[in-house]
Amino acid sequence: YYSLRTAILPFIFIFNSELLLIGIDSIWHLLFTVTVSVTAILVFSASLQGWLFCRNRIWESALLLIVSLTLLRPGFWLDLVHPPFNAVAPSTLMDMVEAQPDDGSVRLRVRGEKFGGNIGERVAVFYLGKKGGMGSERLEKAAGVTVSFDDGKAIIENVNFGSEAEKQGINFDWEILEVQVRAERFAKEWFLMPAFLLLALISVLQIGRKRREDEAEVEASVPASH
Repeated sequence: YYSLRTAILPFIFIFNSELLLIGIDSIWHLLFTVTVSVTAILVFSASLQGWLFCRNRIWESALLLIVSLTLLRPGFWLDLVHPPFNAVAPSTLMDMVEAQPDDGSVRLRVRGEKFGGNIGERVAVFYLGKKGGMGSERLEKAAGVTVSFDDGKAIIENVNFGSEAEKQGINFDWEILEVQVRAERFAKEWFLMPAFLLLALISVLQIGRKRREDEAEVEASVPASH
């Protein structure tokens, strides 16, 4: 039970790539990430073992678990407050593809009939490579799809064999429901502040309780004077 921290770490790496030093741009960013990560693992262990400065109460263990997960993945709360992507009408697809910089990407939510006859829906991300040419040419080169626009709808007319679109399970005659654009949001690190404040509050409460327990133990060990 205590070693569950080891089991969840690989999954945390997926959701917070900074723990793998991806996107670290300075020594201060590195030190900050390491400090937060080590603190998170210590708090997670304290929650599972039921002891920080003294024995946890049930509500303290629950709050410590929330604190540790917040430190490990503050983006979870940010996604709840503000979704990471905004939906844009598919009619703007080609203009957006053409405007993307070198090695940019386009993110699409698509829907269509799968081979079993069921209607499926998924999000596909295509990396566009070098900038140049018209949007339709760039999209076909990167994703292997040809798109037509009719009555406000964007329909995938053709999917090239062995293309990136085919690898992602997209077929011809699928509809592009929306283009998803990364939203401008405040930094996810703001959620670390309430997590550290909550950790400080629990620490203060436990230190005070530990001091009272130690004093009571000392008084109990002193024989009563006659």
